[in-house]
Amino acid sequence: MGKTWLFVVPVLAIMMLASAPPSSNWNLRTHGATYGTRGIAQVAFSTIVRDPNIPVEIKKGLEWNFIRTGAGAPDRWRQSPYYLDSGHTQTYVEIQGADYLENVERLQDMGVWDNVSYYLGIAAHYWGDVMCYAHHDNARLYYEQKYGPDLGYGIWDNYHHHLELQVKYYRPKDPALIVDDDGDEYTSLSDFIDAAKMRLDDFIYQTLRDSQNINNGYFGDWIKSRKIEETNYAVYANGNVDNVHYGSKELIDMSTELVYSGWIYALDNSSNNIASYVSADRITWEQWWSREHRTPGLTFYHKF
Repeated sequence: MGKTWLFVVPVLAIMMLASAPPSSNWNLRTHGATYGTRGIAQVAFSTIVRDPNIPVEIKKGLEWNFIRTGAGAPDRWRQSPYYLDSGHTQTYVEIQGADYLENVERLQDMGVWDNVSYYLGIAAHYWGDVMCYAHHDNARLYYEQKYGPDLGYGIWDNYHHHLELQVKYYRPKDPALIVDDDGDEYTSLSDFIDAAKMRLDDFIYQTLRDSQNINNGYFGDWIKSRKIEETNYAVYANGNVDNVHYGSKELIDMSTELVYSGWIYALDNSSNNIASYVSADRITWEQWWSREHRTPGLTFYHKF
């Protein structure tokens, strides 16, 4: 019997590893998908409901419990017994986040606010994930090709969990609204999404500029420095991407501003024009990218 168990236990261990749920990007708490959370979706939601310039009917229409549920849905879809969603690589979640925001417009016109809230949560999950270095389209593949599937996965997953745990309990800073290069709000969600995709594609490229060299990009910079947050904002000056070493907290702050802005433009329509009236600071994409607006004591306001 002893010999039998010596054989069975390793087999069972291999089976358990093979059936383990896929690694998520950010923790569900970071996404704002758990009770008592202070994550991305919760901060975006609270920024809206606390804003005196946003119409009461919108605030009453949004349901936090549906948003919270939606913010965790994509990770649940990937696990047993569903297996309905693809791996959350940066390119995939960029597209998915935009798709769900576009559905919010249609659902709001129909007055289906429970679905509006749920879809806003789903969009927040996907666009929150797009800033996660470890899920660059080629990051895991790089390690598995270099070290073999098992060891390579283990090395990649170690980096992923370290990045994830740095911000598990982090409360993102209150977000600003992203506007165009002239400092004006976007006139449609589609215009905002087009601009966002252009910036996100650039971010994804900079994360891993050369699939043959993991150190040539933001992911490699993060691995070498393991920084939590850059406090010397001078390194971001003039949009010099070679000086940028985004830490985990910065990534979450960027995600929150991306999500909040997407929500506002998705909820904005000709009858409310809320994008023009929200009281949040306005920042251009360059400021979102450089993080210069996070210098202590310095804020950017909409030009009236």
